[in-house]
Amino acid sequence: MLLRDLLVALPGLIGSTGTASRVQELEVQDASQIVVPTAVTSTKAIALPDITASSGFLGQAMSDYYKQTGFQPPATPEPEPPVVPTPDPDPTPLPSRTENLTAEAGRVLTIEPTDSGIASIKILSQTSHGHVSVNPDKTLSLVLSEDPDNQSDTAFSYEITYQNGKTQQVQAKVDVVAGQESDGWGKGDFYMLETGADGRAVVEHGENHRKVYVTEGAHGLTAAEIAKAEGIAVSKVTGKWLLEHPEYGATPDKALDTKIGMELWYASTGRSVGPNSNWLLFERGYDYGDVNQVVARGASGESALNPMYIGAYGQGDDPLIRGTIKIFQSPVSHVVIQNIDTTNVNALLGENLLFDNISVTLDGMSVENVKNFSLVDSDIIDVARLKPLNGGKVWDAGANKIAGVYVANSDGVFLDGNFFDHNGWADGYNPSMSISGAMPPSKFNHNLYVQNDNLDVTVRDNIFMRGSSFGAQIRPGGVIENNAFIDNNAGLNFFDGKNYTLALGNIVTSAGYRQLSILDGALSMGIDNVGKQSSLIGNIVAHLADPNNKAEQAIKKIVHTALASTDGFVNDTIVYNWTSGGKAGTVLNTAGLSKTVLDQTTIQNFTADLLGKKTATISDLANYLRAQADGKLDKVVDADVINAFFRKGFGLDTTLRDTAEVVRFTPDDRADGFRWDNRLNWSTEDLPGTQDGDSVDLGGNRVLFGAETVTVDDFIFGNFGQLKATSGKLEITGDISTGKTGNLLQIDNAGQVWIDGYRDTDLLSVELAGGRLANTGTFAGKTAIEATQDAQLLLATSGARFDLAAGSSLKITGGKAKVGFDGGDGKTATLQLHDDATLSFVANATGLGKISEFYSGAFDTSKVTSGIRLDGDLKIDLAGLNTQKGGTWTLIDADQIIGSFDDIAVTGLAKNQDALIRVDYVRDEVVLVVGDAGKGSGQIRSGSSGDADFIDYTQDAVLKTLWSNLQAAMPQVTDDPI
Repeated sequence: MLLRDLLVALPGLIGSTGTASRVQELEVQDASQIVVPTAVTSTKAIALPDITASSGFLGQAMSDYYKQTGFQPPATPEPEPPVVPTPDPDPTPLPSRTENLTAEAGRVLTIEPTDSGIASIKILSQTSHGHVSVNPDKTLSLVLSEDPDNQSDTAFSYEITYQNGKTQQVQAKVDVVAGQESDGWGKGDFYMLETGADGRAVVEHGENHRKVYVTEGAHGLTAAEIAKAEGIAVSKVTGKWLLEHPEYGATPDKALDTKIGMELWYASTGRSVGPNSNWLLFERGYDYGDVNQVVARGASGESALNPMYIGAYGQGDDPLIRGTIKIFQSPVSHVVIQNIDTTNVNALLGENLLFDNISVTLDGMSVENVKNFSLVDSDIIDVARLKPLNGGKVWDAGANKIAGVYVANSDGVFLDGNFFDHNGWADGYNPSMSISGAMPPSKFNHNLYVQNDNLDVTVRDNIFMRGSSFGAQIRPGGVIENNAFIDNNAGLNFFDGKNYTLALGNIVTSAGYRQLSILDGALSMGIDNVGKQSSLIGNIVAHLADPNNKAEQAIKKIVHTALASTDGFVNDTIVYNWTSGGKAGTVLNTAGLSKTVLDQTTIQNFTADLLGKKTATISDLANYLRAQADGKLDKVVDADVINAFFRKGFGLDTTLRDTAEVVRFTPDDRADGFRWDNRLNWSTEDLPGTQDGDSVDLGGNRVLFGAETVTVDDFIFGNFGQLKATSGKLEITGDISTGKTGNLLQIDNAGQVWIDGYRDTDLLSVELAGGRLANTGTFAGKTAIEATQDAQLLLATSGARFDLAAGSSLKITGGKAKVGFDGGDGKTATLQLHDDATLSFVANATGLGKISEFYSGAFDTSKVTSGIRLDGDLKIDLAGLNTQKGGTWTLIDADQIIGSFDDIAVTGLAKNQDALIRVDYVRDEVVLVVGDAGKGSGQIRSGSSGDADFIDYTQDAVLKTLWSNLQAAMPQVTDDPI
């Protein structure tokens, strides 16, 4: 999000604290996850200027930020020394004890030991489901959020060390009872790619790829022009013919006109073609009318990382498609649509659909039956019916339902950074609902309507303005964070029956009060909380009407609920001036705040300051945001900026961390307790990577990473720590520290983890079922890696090396996973196997895998010099493959192979079937040859051809470097890399 570093709204009811230094932070946890309290100091922060009645906050805040002047960091108290246990002359442990606990499935339980004199605690054994960890304050967190259906009892054990040096083991038995929401907390499992410096998704193509450039300009090549150039009949120039002549449409100067271009596009995609990462690019500055469905039935990207792409090129306004972008009838998967304007999107069946920076108007957007739907940085405006669907003289509200965006029966719904305005109604309506006027507002029409059959919904950093009824109905519940609800007839609601709700840092202001001659739903509702155990933290509902505008107050006479149901797991919502005409209304959590300042903290004053116009209105703000969305203005205002203005005026914290820290994960029992993108779970109350140089300490927790693009320095797992990445990109540029218990890294779908090597002697297990793990440094630490399905495992990029050390293993399951090397500059990338290392190939229905150079899509050009040194054990399991007829498989392929395996084992063959493993030093490959069943005696043989040594490449610097790297000794590893 833009300006997040300027005015991001941090939760203000919990003071932000952080470690005094990285050294002190590391004192909190040693390799055995022993927690020792350390002194902490207030985080150095940028203080935003105080609000005054002059409402000059925004301009002054911007000026202060950019000039970096006038900031006075808080005084740093002297750190207190850590508590060090006093040795006991009798080291005999205290008798162990049993502790009986009760926990809810799908939630977080914080456990507070009642013992006195505790110096530290460490986990001895984990639970059978869920995850337990020790917090810096010597409490424990039992996180059962990931599997809310599992109500089986569980147990774990931990050890207390007292200040006198005594120790005691505790056996904790946990009675797990049903949670109150059937699906617990949303996991944040979305489809989101890496984002670039411009905030746009970075789309990579794979190996099966071609571009189709299309234009409405006169320079677009027509079928007739192509036929003339080729000397063939016009009727011969079809989409199928163009498939065999890839020069046409491949570049902007060979762009095709819309008719023949779309014919080529449909011929090159769809269910009959198979997965590919083809790109359809419309030239900017043109109206393309109706180009049919755009996404072919059954179309599939090559993978989640290499999707099919529909986008734009050239200069001018984004291309406009007036028809419906349809995704229906047959499932569609791995598709990104970016930088397109359209009048309608109808996605009814699919998986991994990402819409980035699109504009939708008129007929809106409907999404149903999709696994992983994301809408980011887009604008949805003026969605309304031009004519009623019903007969008669009045608009039938029930028959003409419409929403800016409607989502149903989908799992993994992510809306971030969008602008919704003026949806579900049109200017010029008749309050009597006569069809002589434009479409009137209705209680059935909303800016955003998320039906109650969805799961795992996150709505973050959006602006919802001037909706017919609700700014957003999030009926299944979910994470609703940092949104601005402005001038809607109703702000926000969330129900029960699916996920728990975390409503964090939202503001609701100004009732829309679009009224009909009959009562039709809410006119002035704030937040409608119908969920169970909802957490409402840092929200503001203020100013039903502008307190400085008596005329507006006189109009808005009907006052609906500011906050329906104040019950919840936690609720600190501020409610102020949600009334009209001077009447007393509900006021919550405003003690000690200045009425003068509160009355000036209005959306009207925000807009006046933004535009330099004292009489500015909400309509003026909407027009500004529309121009900003169209690219006519630099984007400087988003939901974070608006919310920060209100938070400052209402006495909430808006300070910003300005120094790098070791950011520690501590599960927050007010919410999920396992999501990376939930700032409540982090010690700094913002996310890692907010400041360059941040490091991460998982604190022995299991953490789910998704949606973010983050770079951090060092990364500490802690004992039992686990990380799962399913979308976004995490780049670790420093060292990785694993615990004595070993740690687990899981990557799936579109998740990416890039590491600059690994050198810890403790075990890092890696499970790759999708996404990408990329090593850009020296990887030599102890590991057990399995790559399967459509995962990418970049063992080494250009300039990197991967050592499979003694006791480590690499298993490649099936034939879809891509394992090996890629880079962009031609430098060397090597894999060195060592004694007692194990390399395994396991066949399944998709085939048998290999190690080789491959095109990952991560580099503009794919150029790398690869080398492999063989050693250790090779295991091949063919049980999952039908080898009755035998065959030949290349297992390893590189620019240079040296060495040999110590032992080779092949299983899964028939008793009368032979196999040969041949190391070919001439072709630099390792090949498996399996004879036909019934024609052998069950022998497993190995052989080689050529010389394992290089010839003298004295004139080839790269190959000389490769030889030197392959002969280099094992890099140094350590049990304490940080």
